[in-house]
Amino acid sequence: MGRLKLSTKLVAGFIAVALITSVVGLLGLRVASNLVNHLTEVTENTFPSVYNMILLGKAIETIRVAQRTLLNPNLNPEDRKRQFENFNRAYGLYAEAKKNYESIYRVPEEDALWKKAAPLLGEFLAENNKFFQMAKELERTGILDPTELVGDIERFRGDHGILAMNLGKTILTGSLFEGGENEADCSFGKWLAVFKTDNPNIKEMLKKILPAHTRFHQTVKKIKEMIKDGTAELAMSAFTQELLPLFEETTSYFNAVINEAQKSAELYNQMQKQSLVVVYAKQNRALPLIDKLIDFNRKEASDTMHMAENDAAEGKSIAWIGMSLGTLIAVGLGIFFAVSISRPVREAINSLTEGAEQIVSAAVQVSSASQNLAQGASEQAAAIEESSAAIEEMSAMTLKNSENSNQAKLSVAAMTQVAGEANRSMTELTRSMEEMSKSSEDTQKIIKTIDEIAFQTNLLALNAAVEAARAGESGAGFAVVADEVRNLAMRAADAARNTANQIEDTVKKIKTGAEIVAQAGTAFARVAHEAEKVHKLIGEITTASNEQALGIGQLTKTVHEVGKVTQQNAANAEETASAAEEMDAQAEQMKSLMDRLADLINGRTNLTGETLNASRSEKRQEVSRGLAPETPYRAQRETHPELRVVNG
Repeated sequence: MGRLKLSTKLVAGFIAVALITSVVGLLGLRVASNLVNHLTEVTENTFPSVYNMILLGKAIETIRVAQRTLLNPNLNPEDRKRQFENFNRAYGLYAEAKKNYESIYRVPEEDALWKKAAPLLGEFLAENNKFFQMAKELERTGILDPTELVGDIERFRGDHGILAMNLGKTILTGSLFEGGENEADCSFGKWLAVFKTDNPNIKEMLKKILPAHTRFHQTVKKIKEMIKDGTAELAMSAFTQELLPLFEETTSYFNAVINEAQKSAELYNQMQKQSLVVVYAKQNRALPLIDKLIDFNRKEASDTMHMAENDAAEGKSIAWIGMSLGTLIAVGLGIFFAVSISRPVREAINSLTEGAEQIVSAAVQVSSASQNLAQGASEQAAAIEESSAAIEEMSAMTLKNSENSNQAKLSVAAMTQVAGEANRSMTELTRSMEEMSKSSEDTQKIIKTIDEIAFQTNLLALNAAVEAARAGESGAGFAVVADEVRNLAMRAADAARNTANQIEDTVKKIKTGAEIVAQAGTAFARVAHEAEKVHKLIGEITTASNEQALGIGQLTKTVHEVGKVTQQNAANAEETASAAEEMDAQAEQMKSLMDRLADLINGRTNLTGETLNASRSEKRQEVSRGLAPETPYRAQRETHPELRVVNG
């Protein structure tokens, strides 16, 4: 892993987490798909099948209840009507449930059961239709309880026969009995008063029986009065000739009613047989198959729900495992990347911070040296101006000497003294020029060192930019900082090269000035030598003075040129000091950026900008006094321990 790029590590880590997420998601989708399939099977097939089978069973049960209720002969018309309505609703419910069930997909085993049950249900329903047709036909007869009617009529017929028998005994024995005179007081009369029927034949027969029944009871009354009067023979004659024919007529009507009721009784018995035998048999064959279908679908639903529960448990396990594994991998990758990224960044920050401190120290030293150089150049310019004034004065004296040759001895003595002083000044000037040349060479070495530091800083900034580019988005801020450091290093290198070029020109000019000063020293030596021979060459003083005046004019011009060069050197030294101060400011800015980057990585605050600026100001003052240590950053770290950067 150490040889892989940071971007490769990040991509590999996110790909690993994405793969785990994808695998967990796919497994979850598979489990969800299975759950959806199970739920679809239950909701679209199993539950509708059970529901429709239950509706079929409910419809059959409703039909059975209606049948049994209609077999009750004492049922009132409203209840009988409600039972027919219940049958019609149950029949419609049965048809709808059967249609819906047949439209649902069935497995082969269930379909085989249904193919057995469907014909039996059809036969059951057909036999039920026959029963309800019989019930309607019985209702149309108007005799809803024919058995009771037959029993009542047979009882009435027996009562009237007993009455006739008792009356015959009375005629023979003469012992009277109570009752039988009033037709309304007999059981038939009382029953007829409350009996109602819709059967037209029964109504007609009961209407016809009334006259004979009334006369029968009137005859009984008459015979009983005859017995009371002692006319037994008349009573017997009335009994045989009147009462018995009326009894037979009444009995014939009773028999006709019984015959009519027997028809309804037969229909009622057929209804009972149809319901309790035929329909019950069909029902016993069909209902177990319906129960089997319901049990089969319930078992299918239970099995499907069990599989759904297993899939749900599997999905939960997969989700827990995926979440745990993904969390562990994500945390591990986060720790790994945090350590692998922050460690090299901290090392780079330490190196850059130390380099920035060294640049700051070098910039302070360069600034101090440049200021000293500028001050020396200013003093040298003043000395050259004094030399120029002395040379101009010597030129005037030489001209005056050519004009006043008579006073040559005195003038030569003065000139000798002046020439000695000029020789000493030129010697000092030569030595000062040599020191300036040496200082310029030292400055050139310092500038070269600055250029090398800027070059190394540029390389470090370039490497930091490359590493930031590899880090991707997380290294974007560091890339900006590295780019700014690189720009600062390039600007420092450019300034160092410009300063080096200027100092090189200055060195060349100083060497030229030194050569000129050496020539001037030689000339002054010759002047002194000639002054010693002036006594011998007094005749030639005018010509020599003219030539000397010409040489002094040239020397004056040269001194003016040296003065200009010296002033230019002073200006260049001031510009070098300004460039060094600017480099110092840029180095401080780079150090501030390094501090901010260190704060960003380490998550803590370094020294404030005011403290750092104050420390650097004191260091510049120490450098200007020659008291700065050779390793300023190390000394500053020991002075301010909070500047230390903790590694990884």
